[in-house]
Amino acid sequence: EYNTLIQESKTKLDALTDLVKGRKTFESDIDKCVNWLKEAEVATSTDIRISSLEVLEEQLAKYEKLGVESNNVDSDVRKISEQAKAILPNVSESDQITLKETLNNLKDRHNRIALIIKERTNDLKRNIQQISDAKARLAESVAFVKEVQNQLHELNKPLGSRAEDVQHVLSAYERILKDVKADKAKLTVVPGATATELQSVINMQDDLIKSIEDQIAKLKQLA
Repeated sequence: EYNTLIQESKTKLDALTDLVKGRKTFESDIDKCVNWLKEAEVATSTDIRISSLEVLEEQLAKYEKLGVESNNVDSDVRKISEQAKAILPNVSESDQITLKETLNNLKDRHNRIALIIKERTNDLKRNIQQISDAKARLAESVAFVKEVQNQLHELNKPLGSRAEDVQHVLSAYERILKDVKADKAKLTVVPGATATELQSVINMQDDLIKSIEDQIAKLKQLA
């Protein structure tokens, strides 16, 4: 009987020890989630900056990392909520209220942060795509200007004595002028382009248009 009593006491002590260990692990898991939430709230406290493509890409890397961490914390919060179901019946009413409030607060804070991370990640991706598209569009126009300059170089040769020769070259210049003006019209709105970048390309086009118009004026005097 004495041995049985000893064994029962040991069993109860082991169960109590496991309960204490489990409670400490449970509280430690909550603390880890709370600490991450504090760090994430600080990390997301400032708005995203759209100063350059490099800055946007740095911020995207930061938010994608936060997104992975947020998913891990979401799993932890779910695990904690499941563990709480087993703990709640074994604590006082006041502790039950405190635990429920803690869990609800944990879920609400995580949901808010997760939403901010998701929205800003999407905004950053959209801004990066917009700037990349703008750079590609401006690069196309610069390449087009260089192509036209090559065409003008080919046309800038001694003219034949016949009026048809002059008219042929004049028609080529007028066609090229029309193409350059059409390309310039496409640059009226280029989302994602900086004013400096856009103006630089427009200046190139304006110089080209003036050069072509001057040449057309000279040819018309000969026609």
